[in-house]
Amino acid sequence: MGRKKKSDALARARDEAVEDALFRRACGLTYEEVKITESVDKKTGEPETQTVTVRKYLPPDPTCALFWLCNRQGVRWQYKPDKVPDEAQGETGVVLMPEVAP
Repeated sequence: MGRKKKSDALARARDEAVEDALFRRACGLTYEEVKITESVDKKTGEPETQTVTVRKYLPPDPTCALFWLCNRQGVRWQYKPDKVPDEAQGETGVVLMPEVAP
């Protein structure tokens, strides 16, 4: 495999990793956090190390979800920031949500 092909493959792998992380953050995720504490045993005076694994939940991030949808489904989800909102024309600089049929 040539140097250019390896470089392209590595770039694609990194892009996919970031895409996956953005998607997981947009939807919310559960992860494990390892906490290591050190203390001194009162009886022996020897140092002790305790390892505790805690499972945590990170709720969905609306900003990540908006970013994901605007980039992946640009036709349905549009982010239209206006520098100066023109209230008279109905432009408020909000995200245009797709219409839902009743």
